[in-house]
Amino acid sequence: MDSLRNVLQAYRIEPLKVDRISEKLYCIYDGKQFFALKKSMMTLEQIKSWEAVYHRAYSQNLSGILSVYLTANGNLYEEADGEYYYLTPWIHQEKRNQKQEFEIIFKTIGAIHAKTKKAVSYDAEKVKDQFNQYRDHCLNIKSSLLMYVEEFEKNRYMSPFELLVCTQYRELEFFINEQNRWIENFRDELDEQSDWNISLCHGQLKSSHVLHSHTAYIINWDRAYYDNSVIDLSNFLRDQVKYYDQPNELLIDSLSVYFNENKLSNHELYLLSIYLFDPSDYIRVVKHYRDKTSDASMVQQICQLQHAYRQLVFAMKWSEQVDALTESLIDESES
Repeated sequence: MDSLRNVLQAYRIEPLKVDRISEKLYCIYDGKQFFALKKSMMTLEQIKSWEAVYHRAYSQNLSGILSVYLTANGNLYEEADGEYYYLTPWIHQEKRNQKQEFEIIFKTIGAIHAKTKKAVSYDAEKVKDQFNQYRDHCLNIKSSLLMYVEEFEKNRYMSPFELLVCTQYRELEFFINEQNRWIENFRDELDEQSDWNISLCHGQLKSSHVLHSHTAYIINWDRAYYDNSVIDLSNFLRDQVKYYDQPNELLIDSLSVYFNENKLSNHELYLLSIYLFDPSDYIRVVKHYRDKTSDASMVQQICQLQHAYRQLVFAMKWSEQVDALTESLIDESES
């Protein structure tokens, strides 16, 4: 508590009430307004990258990034007992329906990606080689999955987990083949590209890191980095669709709001498909089960498997959308 008091003194705040919301988050009330005090586990090197995010947010007016208060000494954070703290406004959230939430998230993150986008040179042949290696890695996953299925099928009585893997195998085989198609399309498209776009990426983008008020604010930029924006977008989508009650069609329809803010090229649409079809999470769960290296119960492992499976089902729905989109673009160019 002494550390907390010292941190608040650095901001010249005399708290009337301090509520501990979680291990890392406090709600502070000084009699006039509410603040959110966050304790971060960042290293000093990560702090420097984190500071750069807020300097850029200020210089480019990135309103979707929740602002951070300065200490009395003009710093973005305060160190106490080897830990870093920073202070933001406390956002009282407003309820919206799911369609509105999706659209405002995509509009906000799309604007951040677009405003921070810059083209960098790259070695197309090196990128192709990397994706050839990734393609081979995924084909090895397909072979490993077949081996596990054959092993499970030898059991006279399969467990519920094993039965689920065997039931889903044909679809997984199809998903990996579909991903291979997008890798080939992506490689072919690279021949037409001279630049590679990178943007500010959140690094752990998920709905729990979005606060909804009169607008949306993205919080927790502790793992921010620069790379192609579709990596950030795919992370959000994969996290969103792993639960059974997510309306995939509504999510895909709402993506048009993102594309209005941050237009993607064909090779970026293909790249998004590749990331969405990544089977690594699925095979990891199966391998942990087979090798008995998971501490999770059978029910928990089935849930993990279903999460990974739903991500791939969503990727298939998105794949169909990209096919339709690219076909319409070809028709327009020929007319």
